[in-house]
Amino acid sequence: MNRIEIIKLMEEKERERDFHYHVVPHNTNFKPLTPNYDYYRRSFGKKFSTAITGSIFKLGSHIFAAHYKLKIIGKENLKLIKDTGALVTTNHIHHIDCALIRYITRSRKLKITMGEFNNFRGVGGNIIRSAVAMPMSSNPICTKNFHRAIGYYLQHKYLISFCPEGSLWYCYEKPRPLLSGAYHFAVKYNVPVLPMFFTFKDIKKRKDGTYRKKIIVHIGKPIYPENNLTPKENIEYLKNENEKFNKEIYESFYNKKLEYLD
Repeated sequence: MNRIEIIKLMEEKERERDFHYHVVPHNTNFKPLTPNYDYYRRSFGKKFSTAITGSIFKLGSHIFAAHYKLKIIGKENLKLIKDTGALVTTNHIHHIDCALIRYITRSRKLKITMGEFNNFRGVGGNIIRSAVAMPMSSNPICTKNFHRAIGYYLQHKYLISFCPEGSLWYCYEKPRPLLSGAYHFAVKYNVPVLPMFFTFKDIKKRKDGTYRKKIIVHIGKPIYPENNLTPKENIEYLKNENEKFNKEIYESFYNKKLEYLD
């Protein structure tokens, strides 16, 4: 699909309120997860590989940040979670937003969750897998292993990135309703959620009529689970507070009320 087709499909799904639809076709050349997928990479060889690929990924993140003229607003809020693990949430707006998250979080230990269909084969997939990736699967055993790994890394003060919108909408400006799965981990392990929201400014018009974009990321203050709420209530509370932050950023940055197409 080209950019124009994706924009039209996003508009169609916005009118239908089908906000979690995968408007960008899935990659079909991916490695299916198996129950023995190694989330921990504890052997000497894998630790060495992770050090190398992590450096490559960081270099790539600087290149992508420069290409999209990334601007960071609210970077001081990262310091508020320097002594704890946390969930980082963002709107999913580009194939390379995982690299932008790596750039934004700088020296913090980071893991990035992704769908199984993003567990690419080839050199690029190997680099991401070795450096930061935590792919998910619908396989029950793989899911159990994934949940355990999330707990391990949060307890070891990693940042773990989720895209709670659940699907990629290419350079879509508006915040979408969030799925609740990520917030389950914040409640279970009593860690904060650090919300981030990407916005855009048009830079240069392309031949197809679309615009090359400058990307701005807004980092909010961490949102903590409430002691007086049940786990179910806390999950809903964190999700609602995250959605509130996204909406506030959208309306203040674009200076217009959040409204969806009819």
